[in-house]
Amino acid sequence: MTTGRAPTPGVGFGTADGLWLNGLAGGDNNYVQDVTASTTQTAAGAAAMGQPNAQGIFASLIRILTVANANDAVSLPQASKGRYLMVLNAAANNAGVFASPLLNKVTGVADTIIGAGNAAAASVTLNGRTAALFFCPADGTWARL
Repeated sequence: MTTGRAPTPGVGFGTADGLWLNGLAGGDNNYVQDVTASTTQTAAGAAAMGQPNAQGIFASLIRILTVANANDAVSLPQASKGRYLMVLNAAANNAGVFASPLLNKVTGVADTIIGAGNAAAASVTLNGRTAALFFCPADGTWARL
């Protein structure tokens, strides 16, 4: 459920923004994105997570519904300091999780995940029927709890 509407970029804070911000603070303006893991098992071909919905709200709760083969892949969005994603692998198979394959708009280089580069060997495994919190302590860097 979305409460209010997201503030219009570039016009500053207005009275109409308050309802949306209260909804964000109360958890109403989060949404769950359902993802099917890609069978390519590479960062470039992995299914993207954390995409915005029609109201422009970025998903922070992700549910991987289908992982057809062990280590089918998903990718995190670009790492922006302070961003986080709670990811549930609801499937039985393990999923490979990659950093974004795109150049980070802030750092100008590819993101890293848990200190590793952005390559096939740099994915982390999210076991089937488990959850993990991915977070960005710095621009361009993903970490995991």
